[in-house]
Amino acid sequence: MLIHTDEALLKLIGNRIRELRKERKLSLRDVAFKIGMEPSNLSVIENGKSNPQILTCARIAYDRVSNCSNKTISQGICLEE
Repeated sequence: MLIHTDEALLKLIGNRIRELRKERKLSLRDVAFKIGMEPSNLSVIENGKSNPQILTCARIAYDRVSNCSNKTISQGICLEE
């Protein structure tokens, strides 16, 4: 899939994070607490309105929200496992 704009990519990533969180029946607050950020900031990321730092992306991917392995993290942010 070719993504033409940064805005489209941010929305795609945010939607996937929200989808995974809801599949695992986790609240925004639960996930935000696990990764050390305010729920309002995570909400902005899920809505595709923020360009999160790479460390924030890694924390989200490494957290149980996405069930990524260490190997997957080293290869790139896991949003599909």
